[in-house]
Amino acid sequence: MKNDIILSIIIPNYNKGTSLDRCLASIKKQVNDCVEVIIVDDCSNDESIEIIKKYKDFKILRNKDNLGVAYSRNAGIEIARGNYITFIDSDDFVFDNYVNVILEKIKLEKDLYIFNVMKNNQKEYRFLHNELVNIDEIIQKFPEKYLSAFVSYWVWNKVFKKSIIDKFNIRFININFAEDEKFCFDYFSVVNDMYFIDEKLYMYYETDNSLSSNNSLYSDAFGLVSNNNLKMFLEHGGNLDILNKNISLMYQVGLNFSKSNDDKKKMKILMNRIQKNIYK
Repeated sequence: MKNDIILSIIIPNYNKGTSLDRCLASIKKQVNDCVEVIIVDDCSNDESIEIIKKYKDFKILRNKDNLGVAYSRNAGIEIARGNYITFIDSDDFVFDNYVNVILEKIKLEKDLYIFNVMKNNQKEYRFLHNELVNIDEIIQKFPEKYLSAFVSYWVWNKVFKKSIIDKFNIRFININFAEDEKFCFDYFSVVNDMYFIDEKLYMYYETDNSLSSNNSLYSDAFGLVSNNNLKMFLEHGGNLDILNKNISLMYQVGLNFSKSNDDKKKMKILMNRIQKNIYK
């Protein structure tokens, strides 16, 4: 049977209330027959369920217990039928050209797409012009202009190929922070090419609890994600040179978010510890 769903949009939610309504409204007017929206509610106890019920064309899952955003995203992945998957956080929203631009670009059938985002303080995160790049070339040459693409270990400004996620069983891990980093690191490790979409498609609302607004937490996340992944990367046939570049990328990510001298020192200590673990 032919799969008519091209894009699956997964939206995890927990007690987002009014912002959830804004999020769903921004995507509802763009959805067509080749796009499915999957809302995974993590046992909200506010008005979220009543809001979700207004959007009858969307698929709705509800966790039996409050299990976290990683579980919710994974639940969405399990039932997603699209050839490609992307994610929206329920306190964010998307611009009016979001679906049309993504559908047009994924006709190229590349492994990964990255698009520009706007932050609620009106700062724009802009990556590259419309451009196709090879992952191996990026890692081997490590040109400075590509760094920003990897610095953003967010899942909601990326479009992932479902077949790759399934083939390598890439999933989110259930931790209190850095779920996006783990998922993106695993995915970057196995893809061949990516396409940069030079369009501002997503509005990101950063809160005081956001990872990028908490420098110390980011340093902790860096250490956890790195140590969980790097040896496993080697054990599954990973290339050592590629691995080294990934370490460097994550180190640059940490330095970019670390504003205090104490945080920068912590990042350097983590870097040394990770390298020692790899070369045992």
